[in-house]
Amino acid sequence: MTSTPAINTAALKEFATKSRTQLLDQMRVRIGQVLADSRTELEHPTAVALLKKAVTDRSIEAVTEEAAYTWFNRLTAARYMDVNGFSGMYRVVSPAEGSASALPEVLAQARAGNFDSNVGDEARQSVSDLLAGQRQSDNPDFEAYAILLRTVFHTWHSVLPSVFPASVDWVELLIPIDMLTPTAVRALAVEVMDTVTCTDVEVVGWLYQFYISDRKDQINDSKVKITAAEIGPVTQLFTPHWIVRYLVENSLGRLWLRSKPKSELRSSMEYYVEPVEGQADDGVKVTGPEEIRLIDPACGSGHMLTYAFDLLYAIYEEEGYAPSDISRLILTHNLVGTEIDPRAAQLASFALTMKARGRDRRFFTRDIQPRIVLIEPLQFSNDDIDAIVTRFETTNSADGVDAGRIELLLRVFENADMTGALIQVDADAVSALSHCVEVLGTGPNAIFTSHLEEPVRTLLHRASTLVDKQYHVVVANPPYLGSGNMGSALGEFSKANYPDSKSDTCVMFIERSRDLITFGGSIAMVTMHSWMFLKSYARLRAGIPRWGFINSMAHLGTRGFDQIGGEVVQTTAFVIDKIPEKSHLGLYFRL
Repeated sequence: MTSTPAINTAALKEFATKSRTQLLDQMRVRIGQVLADSRTELEHPTAVALLKKAVTDRSIEAVTEEAAYTWFNRLTAARYMDVNGFSGMYRVVSPAEGSASALPEVLAQARAGNFDSNVGDEARQSVSDLLAGQRQSDNPDFEAYAILLRTVFHTWHSVLPSVFPASVDWVELLIPIDMLTPTAVRALAVEVMDTVTCTDVEVVGWLYQFYISDRKDQINDSKVKITAAEIGPVTQLFTPHWIVRYLVENSLGRLWLRSKPKSELRSSMEYYVEPVEGQADDGVKVTGPEEIRLIDPACGSGHMLTYAFDLLYAIYEEEGYAPSDISRLILTHNLVGTEIDPRAAQLASFALTMKARGRDRRFFTRDIQPRIVLIEPLQFSNDDIDAIVTRFETTNSADGVDAGRIELLLRVFENADMTGALIQVDADAVSALSHCVEVLGTGPNAIFTSHLEEPVRTLLHRASTLVDKQYHVVVANPPYLGSGNMGSALGEFSKANYPDSKSDTCVMFIERSRDLITFGGSIAMVTMHSWMFLKSYARLRAGIPRWGFINSMAHLGTRGFDQIGGEVVQTTAFVIDKIPEKSHLGLYFRL
């Protein structure tokens, strides 16, 4: 398993917060420039039309925010790929290694007439004409680099679709105009994200937390009720690596040691807690690594999942699997993450892809995507619901599932950007609707008209991820949001669905995870410690022994997280096994 080098978080925070301010200012200007430029509209009519629609449907500020964080994500992701040799023939945002020039290698090589094999003939010609002065331009280097970036990003779309654009993308029109200057975000990324910092992909998680830190402070200072637009920035908190290791090693790692008692991986799990002497470990077992199912239901930028990847890789190696197969198998069979913040979901997908590419040089050619499920609102009109339910009833394949349960399933994701994986889905309804879709297909008798096919399949994909009792391990640092700060939709949902834990989302996730795991599985979490003793959680505490027992707990108290100061926020990390308590004993650490 890999070790994580010390990261200069102070430098990363300064870079990320400065970059956000700089990019927001630039994007406001660039949006106006692009919309007023007839040449750009002539050359990129579809992308300009999409930009106009985004501004009209939302707002200038919303579009500015999205453009800024998207460029930040893309530039920092590209820098990480450059450092680790994943970019292709030439570095994309970085100078060539050892070069005295500050120009990105891909542009410096283009000046010499050399192009990456992924750059097509049309792009090569346009870049060559610009650099040779055969095409009119006020800034030929910038325009040439913009073409090269757009081309490279398009080639990366197939392996990193959530981070890099498809063929039509309005954000790419807004490339920062200072891209080739020493003060550009690109140049700052090259300086701050050095070889040591980019040793592990967790750097992207730190950068995301720091990028949104100013926005988080603004929201917290305003004391407003948290709605969908604010919940992502407010609840993101990067988990210290040692806590991640404790949680993963004592859930996933313990599952493996229980299943394979002769495994030698125990020696590499520094934070593994040995069971109480004489204590029988009667949790769930697997016969091989491909059976293991682990979910992080609030995965953020993927920090829990990337360490789980490392441990799973070691498990597969120990079992003798071919290195060329392991990354594919882990992402296909073992790991699932769900998230409501599209920015965090992008980075979680990126992080796992980078983990896989780091172990498998040919991974980009294998057409495998991490199973990171973005849980967004999904609304069907009453007419569409009626049409789907009517077609469902004609299949005679409901197996006891009535039309009312199908209607509830179709409505379950209406406020999903607030509730995320806390949503409880009807497994039988999911199965019945899936069978109906399979039987009726997409022909004249399809359950949906053409405009409904994608949303129905999206619904089934998300819902199947949240079906109960399918995971061996849940590992998470769930979002902390007290009931006093919840918006009305989330507050009502909490009272209706989680009466014993409604006072904070992190405690609701404990209850939700109990249902997600199979009998004998493990919940490994770090949460606020208040659920252990506040009166409002008395029924929750009283109920735990009926379904599980605390195998181990590290009571962290204050300052468990480096980025949280003061004495207010106190946390605890723990592993609960889904086995009724009976005579089971746990180990507790006061830290």
